[in-house]
Amino acid sequence: MRNFYEEYANQCITHLFSDFGWSLKLNHHDPPDLYDEDNSVGIEVTRAIDEKDAELDSIYADYKSENINDVKSTLLNKINRKQSHLVTENNKIVACIHKPRRLDYEVINNALEKKTQSLKHNTNGLFIYNSGAFFFDNGIEIVNSKIGELRTVYEKSFDYIFIYSDHDIVLMDENSKMNCQTKCNTVEK
Repeated sequence: MRNFYEEYANQCITHLFSDFGWSLKLNHHDPPDLYDEDNSVGIEVTRAIDEKDAELDSIYADYKSENINDVKSTLLNKINRKQSHLVTENNKIVACIHKPRRLDYEVINNALEKKTQSLKHNTNGLFIYNSGAFFFDNGIEIVNSKIGELRTVYEKSFDYIFIYSDHDIVLMDENSKMNCQTKCNTVEK
């Protein structure tokens, strides 16, 4: 599953921000997840996910391709209480669907802080994949404030921060003094 998010980030950046002229490749020797050696670009890819959804993803990973009848009823009840469910095909578990929810900006800020703490010298970009809703009007200001705070605390920051959410991508570009660009995601898989 890890390569899905990295490849998705690569396709989004390559197609929607082609003016950068980057030729990103998957890096199988982390970090960074994506790199363009010729342009000295390294992009780390992460998911903004809350603890409940992360727990469900873990459950799904444990039971993927298993027969739904082999899953304990207590675990199924727990999943249902979280208003999520496992998707089956011929009684085999094929996906986990999370309850749609409005995103708390702290989930994105937490992902940003975690990656800023571990920022390496060869990584100058961050792609945050968020499957929830992100309201760009208010969210940009909240995330931008967090970036300033992290820059002060850790004395380092990313040059480029891409936030994918609900088929839109915002680019926060440090080289342009946090100039924000929002693009509609039209990348087809």
